[in-house]
Amino acid sequence: MPPFISIDSNNNATLMVQGKPFLVLGGEVHNSSASSLEYMAEKVWPNVAKLNINTLLVPVYWELIEPSEGHFDFSILDGLLHQAREHDTHLILLWFGLWKNAESSYVPQWVKQDTKRFWRVITSAGTPSNCISPFCAEAIAADANAFSRLMHHIRTMDSDDSTVLMMQVENEVGVLGTDRDRSDTANQLFMSQIPEALHAIADAGTNWDQAFGERSAEAFMAHAFASAVEQITHAGQQQYPLPCYTNAWLRQYPWYPGSYPVGGPVESVHDIWFATAPSLTALAPDIYLPNAPSVMKRFQSAGRPLLIPEARQDVSTVSSALYAYGIGSLLYSPFGIEDLEEHGDCQPASSELLESLNIDREAFNTTNTSYCLSQLNDLLSESFPAIRQYRDHHRITAFIQRDIDDRGHLIHISGMDVLLRFQRIQQSPLSSGLILDDGDGELYCLAMNCSISVGDCSMGCMNNMIEHIEEGKFVSGQWVKRRVLNGDEGAVAVFDDVPSWRRIHVSENRKKD
Repeated sequence: MPPFISIDSNNNATLMVQGKPFLVLGGEVHNSSASSLEYMAEKVWPNVAKLNINTLLVPVYWELIEPSEGHFDFSILDGLLHQAREHDTHLILLWFGLWKNAESSYVPQWVKQDTKRFWRVITSAGTPSNCISPFCAEAIAADANAFSRLMHHIRTMDSDDSTVLMMQVENEVGVLGTDRDRSDTANQLFMSQIPEALHAIADAGTNWDQAFGERSAEAFMAHAFASAVEQITHAGQQQYPLPCYTNAWLRQYPWYPGSYPVGGPVESVHDIWFATAPSLTALAPDIYLPNAPSVMKRFQSAGRPLLIPEARQDVSTVSSALYAYGIGSLLYSPFGIEDLEEHGDCQPASSELLESLNIDREAFNTTNTSYCLSQLNDLLSESFPAIRQYRDHHRITAFIQRDIDDRGHLIHISGMDVLLRFQRIQQSPLSSGLILDDGDGELYCLAMNCSISVGDCSMGCMNNMIEHIEEGKFVSGQWVKRRVLNGDEGAVAVFDDVPSWRRIHVSENRKKD
């Protein structure tokens, strides 16, 4: 049986791999790394070995697997499967087909050169873009055929091993620099009635302008790209039904469609994407913005798993990863994972590229990321059975510092007031953590850069309820004590900038009713 995502009656999602729950501790390689097995062997696998990841996200390029029409070469994919198994690591494959970052730069040469057969989006200025139109039926059929052949090959080579866990279909689809496709075909369709799949969202018998008003152009393009991705995904899943998702370049300043890829799966058009592309398991955000928690909340919807396939490299990504897993994400994956070094300096991309992508320079500062991420992944891999058990019983609380000026939170758990005090240190992980509540006076806390007090604030002061604190960790889902913290170390649980576990025991006679 291929890997699949199970969703229970409480909307808790779990990735099942060969019959067992699996948490993806991921890392995504740079865009060109997987085009060379030699490069992967020399530069990628040795660099990620110390990070305690269990899954590598790697591209598969249409231009390399179908260099001439109808002739397929899967030798690089076969080599990647072999390397992954040698390193006891799973793969999530990223299909770089028709669209990558709102352009058609990874299509084969025979597609690039035939602009009449595989025609481009026409911008509002009347010029062709570098994005093949989602209304070009021949292009979508060609991509679907290639993706279908890819999935058939994965089934043949990997169905017994489940090395490949999921597929990302395309990468940050949409088009930049225009509100919609202005080709003749697109213009005619824009004036037609909206499709039946959207009747639950807008009135039947109306055209796009009537149905969606000022957001009609974006709704129109969202349906077009979602329809294309659905056709491609469905063709592949007919061969091998792996979970499939597509990722989103987020809506951000200056906010208007076309400044970000219009038609992509941003939250304002999730209803259209979900209605149009039922074969997709999830719509997944790529998070380089500093407001990661709010992005996650917007992409977390009932009955749909949360996946974070691409995220920033700086040390704040470790805080975001801990929070993401705490709220139920099945995957978190920093981008350019092979770059992370234990004491890495800032290695940003060019200023022009960062500006065009609307990414702040600090997102690529790798200082301290490697060690913190390695420690977090190690702890999560051992504690996942316990975390899953508490999640299934709704006894897990996740928290994160909004920014460096956020001093802390007061939360309430099982009749106790829990005071979170956040550290404010530059180039250090933001305060974050998760708390497992057994409902009987025990709190298990995995956290960093904060302190946790437990008490009763009802009388205008914080009366301490903590009886004792243990330092330790989970091993195969079971708590293993290392030290008992007492005296001046036993009144409050203190966490430094490296993730660690504490078990807090609260005296029963001090608990509130």
